[in-house]
Amino acid sequence: PYPKYRITEYAKEEGYLAKDYGIDDVSKSIYLPSKIDIKDRDKIINLCDLKESDIVLEIGPGMGILSEEIAKVAHKFILVEKDNKLFEFLQHKLLKNYPDIIIKNEDILLLRLDKLNETSLKIIATLPYNISSQIVFKIIEEREFIKECFLVFQKEVADRLQAVPNT
Repeated sequence: PYPKYRITEYAKEEGYLAKDYGIDDVSKSIYLPSKIDIKDRDKIINLCDLKESDIVLEIGPGMGILSEEIAKVAHKFILVEKDNKLFEFLQHKLLKNYPDIIIKNEDILLLRLDKLNETSLKIIATLPYNISSQIVFKIIEEREFIKECFLVFQKEVADRLQAVPNT
């Protein structure tokens, strides 16, 4: 039921462009979203049930594998990427075709959702293992700004979330 995370042909192809932005080793430099293949991407996008009226916040888009599909549909699309090199990469990759999207070079844990001036965000994220729980707690704390949330976790985190208490 969980996507298998691996470097894909998509990431390898994007790697040529990524190297122009100082991202030398795609397999080490790119966050979890780059390790999703096209089939997994399509499954995730379908589960999100995007509508033209959606205001989407994507957390940690990495190389933008989900982003391009989201940008095609969402009414308003905000991406938050902490990594400076990936931020520059996303600007180059996405803004030429989707000039209305907003790409923020910020740490999602420090960003106050009320500052986005939106009250019904649809959050989409493929979360890295090391900060998954921190992001989940942030989402819970700022839930008044969130309409829906679609999070993809690594298997180990998903197993913990489903575990019986005190195990």
